[in-house]
Amino acid sequence: MLKVRMPIEFDDGKAMYDAVLAIIHKQSPVLAKMIHDNREYNPFSVELPNMVNVLGLEIEPFFRNLNGIEILRDVSYKDLLNKKYNNTTIFVQFHNTTFSRKGYDTPIPDPNHILQSLKDRWNQLFPDKIDIKIPFHGENTREYTVIKFLNIHSATQKIADYRPYTVFYGKVGFKFYGDEAYVQKANILFRFAEFAGVGLKRQMGMGVTKILAKGDVKTNDDRSRERNVHAACDAAGI
Repeated sequence: MLKVRMPIEFDDGKAMYDAVLAIIHKQSPVLAKMIHDNREYNPFSVELPNMVNVLGLEIEPFFRNLNGIEILRDVSYKDLLNKKYNNTTIFVQFHNTTFSRKGYDTPIPDPNHILQSLKDRWNQLFPDKIDIKIPFHGENTREYTVIKFLNIHSATQKIADYRPYTVFYGKVGFKFYGDEAYVQKANILFRFAEFAGVGLKRQMGMGVTKILAKGDVKTNDDRSRERNVHAACDAAGI
């Protein structure tokens, strides 16, 4: 996986998506058409104004040898997969993120939606699959992720002539509960999120995710915040 900086800055996610697709088209018109036509196939994501996260192994060579491209990070998915993680908390910043539920935008950082989004994309792209259990709403399980800290705001995001999306941005602290295998897989997926993004329209600049800290998240009122988050999720039926 690569994180690269393009020599041109963009102010619209669709325009940047088109530019990245044009780069791929020069090397493989067939692959570019496949990316364009298949909404489930997303081998890259973008971060405005000029960052591209190259996820698919099949398109990495196109960007490694491109003039004017600066490679900022170069990480094999196997590096994420094979490294051992033992921290059970993680502090994350989200930018213009939303999910789709029953046809409606869901601008809430539900841990299950986040992990499902990342699991689906990982398993779509890489031969080494991650099988992490995502509990359904209300399920009693020993492996789960909860929000321990929340400071987010809602906004409206417009991309080109697409409909406006209701999104959230801000900081969220998560805690993983479960055995060693569950904690390991959750850590891998959240680190993958720094490249892949989460939620809708990642290939057009939404869902940008950055890890701010790993370890205990200190707040003055964690319990109150957690109760408020669970109440909001219950009200939304998630």
